[in-house]
Amino acid sequence: MDYPELMQLIDQEWVAFIHTLGSVPITAFDQPAFDGWSLKDLVGHITTWEEDSLRAVLSWAQGQDHTPLNTDPAWTLDAFNAEQVERKRAVPLVVLLNELGAAHARLVSLLALLPPATFTGDRLDKLTGDTWHHYKEHRGAIERWLADQDTSG
Repeated sequence: MDYPELMQLIDQEWVAFIHTLGSVPITAFDQPAFDGWSLKDLVGHITTWEEDSLRAVLSWAQGQDHTPLNTDPAWTLDAFNAEQVERKRAVPLVVLLNELGAAHARLVSLLALLPPATFTGDRLDKLTGDTWHHYKEHRGAIERWLADQDTSG
């Protein structure tokens, strides 16, 4: 994958994710949907990873490597995700949605300013996993959840 394809996929999958999120009734965001997470929790989760991607890109822009979230061997990604979801659970949905949109806009703006050669190897893998692939993964989960609601209601 090259830089233009990365940017195209980020845009394409972001639009599809936001479109799917927009099809969810506002009253459904607090309902349990994914292994104990609500759709609101999912918004907070995606925001966390948008913000981490932004931190990574800011580091790269300064010629530095991105510091891993945690270097403790006992640390797990699942525990981190659960901790972040819990931390954001009390935040109102409208605030989470605003934070999500703002983080994404800052990320895309910064990506557009850096030379394409910045995004290769591990950097490209990080952005793929934390952006377009992440949106696609969770969009699919939302779509399946919405389909289940249609057939059970």
